[in-house]
Amino acid sequence: MPATYELNLAEQVLQAGGIVAMPTESVYGLHCLPHHLNAIKKILQLKQRSEDKGLILIASCWAQLDEYIAPLPDRVKEKVESACAVPTTWIIPARQQVSPLITGEFNTVAVRITTHLFISCLCDLLNSPLISTSANISGQAVARSAAEIKAIFPEGIDLIIEGEVPPANQPSQILDAMTGERWR
Repeated sequence: MPATYELNLAEQVLQAGGIVAMPTESVYGLHCLPHHLNAIKKILQLKQRSEDKGLILIASCWAQLDEYIAPLPDRVKEKVESACAVPTTWIIPARQQVSPLITGEFNTVAVRITTHLFISCLCDLLNSPLISTSANISGQAVARSAAEIKAIFPEGIDLIIEGEVPPANQPSQILDAMTGERWR
């Protein structure tokens, strides 16, 4: 179980509309709550990332994503819910009310059930998914340590959670839930 102090601190920062940098399954990521649109805008500004690209939602369970993803046919739902051996980001039709800051120029949303213990516990504590994007300036190398976060983003991050990132891990695979097409 992750340190209660760090979980509570991250929860407070996120609830207040802040941005938390923390390790994920593969790299350091920047995170905020999906209903804090100003925090999403700030992440996009920090990363110098276009709003058209969209962002990933990570959660500890599928129920946390219900308000963001459209109802799926049973066969698709079974496929995405049973695929947990490899971290997979799924492209799924979005509900109409999901902000374009999350979907970008698409009518879909990228979602992943996290296998990272700290993030999973944090999502459970918040009862919410998190916006998650790699901690980097768009097109540049991704941060793999807290020191690199501080160098890339000397300002703008409200909390950095120290932690290990597995060596040489690749980003999660990205699959279209409806077609099975592999995007990455």
